[in-house]
Amino acid sequence: MDLPASIASGKYFVQTEVSFDQMNVSRREGFTVLDVPLLNLGGGAFITYAEIVNNLGWIVLTLLTLLLFWLFMFMREYGMYLQALRHIAERQLMNAGFITKRREGTK
Repeated sequence: MDLPASIASGKYFVQTEVSFDQMNVSRREGFTVLDVPLLNLGGGAFITYAEIVNNLGWIVLTLLTLLLFWLFMFMREYGMYLQALRHIAERQLMNAGFITKRREGTK
């Protein structure tokens, strides 16, 4: 049965009553309307729009935490990069001529 998209999800009942030839026939049948799935995860698992909106706070909090962690790691790496620029190695001093190579065998 085709239903309009504006019907909310939930349990509904259809009831009919037909009268003919001195007889009344009545029938009631229930059916369930499900939300339209936004993502199909397979195995009968779906994510609906209502579930995403319901968990939007947790999603934003998780993304914000990941962003802060990434910024912390970026700042840490940048600080290590700046420290490496200030670090002077023995090879750089030799290339600049401030120290000479050691002579082997002399004490």
